[in-house]
Amino acid sequence: MKLSSEYDLHRSQFFKYLQLRHAIMPYLSPLDEIPEHNPLEARVLLTYIKSHKISHIYRTLVRHTPDTFENIKDAWLADLPELSSEDWAEALMSLREAAIASQFRLIQLKYLHRIYYTRDNLWRRGLIPSRSCLRCQHETGDFLHTVWSCGVVAEFWSEVIDCLEVVISIRIPPYSLLCSLTHF
Repeated sequence: MKLSSEYDLHRSQFFKYLQLRHAIMPYLSPLDEIPEHNPLEARVLLTYIKSHKISHIYRTLVRHTPDTFENIKDAWLADLPELSSEDWAEALMSLREAAIASQFRLIQLKYLHRIYYTRDNLWRRGLIPSRSCLRCQHETGDFLHTVWSCGVVAEFWSEVIDCLEVVISIRIPPYSLLCSLTHF
């Protein structure tokens, strides 16, 4: 009950914690002592931490790491050839400013990274027999079609755009790049 009072847990939450702990404990190996550092770790810890060389190593590693956003940008360019560098930079910045709630930011991050499973993606992995869109049954269910250009989905987005135009009193061109990258 000490945990319950220390973390101000309601009894039902504390009971769930105990159930979870009981379920997980058999899979964890006890850690009686902290493992010793290997020679490389010991060397780095002794010599580099005090002299700020860790920062230098980190900068070197980051400098030689490929830009992961470039392949994502290439995927967007394949669907939206009119995507400019400025639009892409704005889309990346909108990840930080899009919402306060972390769940909404995660949704936007997954959208920008095209992480959602589409019919085309599942078909290429051999998980389903057909790559055609579930809604219209005519087109390939790739990412852009699934979230934007399918006739059924496009009708929804058209209604959203109409509503936004009324609220913000600005004309938004239908099917615009602006809407596709969700940073309006």
